[in-house]
Amino acid sequence: MRQRHPRAGYTLMELVVVVVLLGILAGFLATCLDAASRAYLDLRSRSANVSDAHQAFELMSRDIQEIRTATSADIPTFTSSALTFTDISGTRVAYSFSGSTLTRDGQTLLDRLQSLSFAYLQQDGTTAVAATDIWTVEVSAILERSGRTLTLRTRLFPRNATAKLASWKKT
Repeated sequence: MRQRHPRAGYTLMELVVVVVLLGILAGFLATCLDAASRAYLDLRSRSANVSDAHQAFELMSRDIQEIRTATSADIPTFTSSALTFTDISGTRVAYSFSGSTLTRDGQTLLDRLQSLSFAYLQQDGTTAVAATDIWTVEVSAILERSGRTLTLRTRLFPRNATAKLASWKKT
């Protein structure tokens, strides 16, 4: 007569159910990890784009604030796509936008721009027509990277405008 052994292990059906449940769980986790990694890569790309643009605008800001005087000799070029000036140390600085590239003294500062424009304003907010009228310089840019658009705008007050303000308050 055969002896019945106590049941040891799992049945085939139990093992199949466990494998199916683990497969479903692994699929869910893979989907979550994929979405998280895509979000990370997208954020890193956007962060790099913003960082590049921020550095370019920071350099322009420092340079423009150092314009020596608001004269045609110190600001010979001020168009919507170019600005050339002499800073307080006597160095000639030239910014220009052509195609999709912003350059500083011929060196690429920022590329893949959709647009960039300089606007020169008088103290009352109207457009400056002469270098002596420039009170503020407004720089606007649209940057597109990875299908995303970033709009940047800054208004800068050259040092000579601050000097004008001080003399204006004294009178």
